[in-house]
This record gives sequence, C-alpha cells and structure tokens, in this order.
Amino acid sequence: GECRLTNAARLRLKESDRLATVTQTLRALGAAVEEGPDSLTFHGSPILEGGVTVDCCNDHRIAMMSAVLATRAQGPSVIRGAQCVAKSYPAFFEDFRELGGTCAEI
Repeated sequence: GECRLTNAARLRLKESDRLATVTQTLRALGAAVEEGPDSLTFHGSPILEGGVTVDCCNDHRIAMMSAVLATRAQGPSVIRGAQCVAKSYPAFFEDFRELGGTCAEI
C-alpha cells in the first residue's frame, strides 16, 4: 500500500533535514519513497534489500529508525554515527538486542 506523511516541512529544521535524511536512508535500504516540499510518500514493500552503509547525520531519531528498519532487510547494514542515540536513549542498542536485534560496534 501507500502511506503519505503531510504538513511536515518543519522536519527540515531539526538535527538533520529529516525529510531528506529519511528519504536517503529508506532508498539506500531499498524502499520506495518520494519526498515532497512538506511530505513523504511511502510505497509498501514486504522486505528491504539492506546490505548498505547509511549515515544518520548525527540525528538520534534517524539512527534508531535505521536500526529498526535494518531488522527487515535481507543484508546486514552499517549505521554510521549511531552513537548519537545517547542524546535521547542511551540504552537503545542494549534494549534493541534484548528484543532480538543484532548489532555490533565497528
């Protein structure tokens, strides 16, 4: 299916331009997403390709999103700058592992 997030222009003014960063991250992982001036449109996919390195742009929300999305990817993914999750959720990766996620610091 399709999902559209609208009236989101203010997300461009955060730690990163979150509309652009979400788009870049999702596309790198293999998702179909379209970016508009104040919107994102997601086109459903049952699984992501993965097997890539993504840069979270020092944005803790993008790092956490990337980790969760990587659980649905066929190939292992690297999240550059993932330590930024300490800003808002220092135990994120510990909890991620407890919930069944796999990750390693490199």
